[in-house]
Formats: sequence, C-alpha cells, structure tokens
Amino acid sequence: MSNEQDYHGHPNYNVIGIVLVVLMALSVVVDFVVTGNKLLSVTLIFGFSTIKAYLVIANFMHLKYEPKLVDLFPYLSIACMIIFFAGVYPDSANIHQILSVNFTALDPAVDFVNLYEILEGTVK
Repeated sequence: MSNEQDYHGHPNYNVIGIVLVVLMALSVVVDFVVTGNKLLSVTLIFGFSTIKAYLVIANFMHLKYEPKLVDLFPYLSIACMIIFFAGVYPDSANIHQILSVNFTALDPAVDFVNLYEILEGTVK
C-alpha cells in the first residue's frame, strides 16, 4: 500500500474539543445538581469521563484507524476505570462524615485506632 491509499484524513478536532468541553461542563453540573443520590452523580460523572476518554483515544491518538487488536486497549482502560470507580466510590460517598470531624479538638495523644473509629463513626 502506498501512503496515499493509507491516509485516512483527520477528524474534526474542533467538534471533538467542543464535545469534550460540554461533557466536562455536564460533569460539573451533575456534581452540583444531583446532591441527593451520590451513586447516581458519581456514576454519571464516571460515564462522562469514559466517553471523554474514548473520544481522546479514538481521535487524538488515532486508534480508530489501527488494527482491530489495538481496540483491546480502550476496553482495558474502561475496565481499569470501573475498578478505580469501585475502589473510590466508598470514600467519596462518606466524604461529608470525614470532613465533619473537628481535628483540632482531638487530643494529640489519640492513636490511629481511635482516629479511625472517629472517622468511621463507631465511637459512642
């Protein structure tokens, strides 16, 4: 194959950039608007992030023009994002409890076990 036959053209980077900005704005709006259901808001934000990651990988890295075996990498990235989501969500769901602890009122002699109990809310 010659280079003329192999050339695939460029995607419209301006449209992709606008879509990325819109998805980022939607993520910010969801964070402020959907306050009652943390699982829904975090799921939507990670969904928008997955779409943005696909757009960047497929267009800016030109992976949609590569052989089909290379298509495995975006799916591997999505699997890693799902694993990351599963690991981060429990912390982000309880952040209001962590931020409500007054650390200045703690006795300096408190050990880490007691601090952990305070953060987990198991201290009576």
